[in-house]
Amino acid sequence: KLYTIPKVSKGKSNFVFFRYFNEATNKWDLFVKKGGANNKDLKASERNELLKNLRDALEYKLRVQGWNPITDTYPQKTADELKIEQLKNMTFGQALEFSLTKMKVSTKTRADYSCTIRIFKLAAKDLRFNDYYITDIERVHIKLLLDKCQTIRSWSNKSVNKNLGYLRAILGNLIEWEVIKYNPAANIKSLPEVGSLEAFYSISNGN
Repeated sequence: KLYTIPKVSKGKSNFVFFRYFNEATNKWDLFVKKGGANNKDLKASERNELLKNLRDALEYKLRVQGWNPITDTYPQKTADELKIEQLKNMTFGQALEFSLTKMKVSTKTRADYSCTIRIFKLAAKDLRFNDYYITDIERVHIKLLLDKCQTIRSWSNKSVNKNLGYLRAILGNLIEWEVIKYNPAANIKSLPEVGSLEAFYSISNGN
């Protein structure tokens, strides 16, 4: 990347800062943006919200729009290029919802998938994954989400496997749309189910 992720700095002076690589000097230039955060009339909560919004806006300009703060310019991109970038910069929750709109499934299946999405989005919020870009979601995130869902919803192993299958299908559809390159839920093993174990022991005992 040509830039560092914008961060909030609090102290005597409140601001958001990041660095951008200057190809002309071969050095990283420091950029500091205050955005009115040092206004004495602001409450602490208002100042925090302002700094957060400023940080997010700067990251969006750098990551999504390709802003060059040195020249204060943006790259010229076609409408198709911008559309692809928008898809790749969806959050985890946005990507799940987008995928479902593009899936050709029955009404029953769509309802099941929609329920799974709602549950995983709530779990992602608890784990603070909801604002992660879909391209940053990895296998470990999915496993943590499954553990969270099993805990807060008292899922049986069968329920875990069922919802994992739904999530795997939803994420798999994002590969078709070239939003992600691989399915982070693809190689997660299913949990043993009570019924299958009973059948195994029954066969082993010759019944």
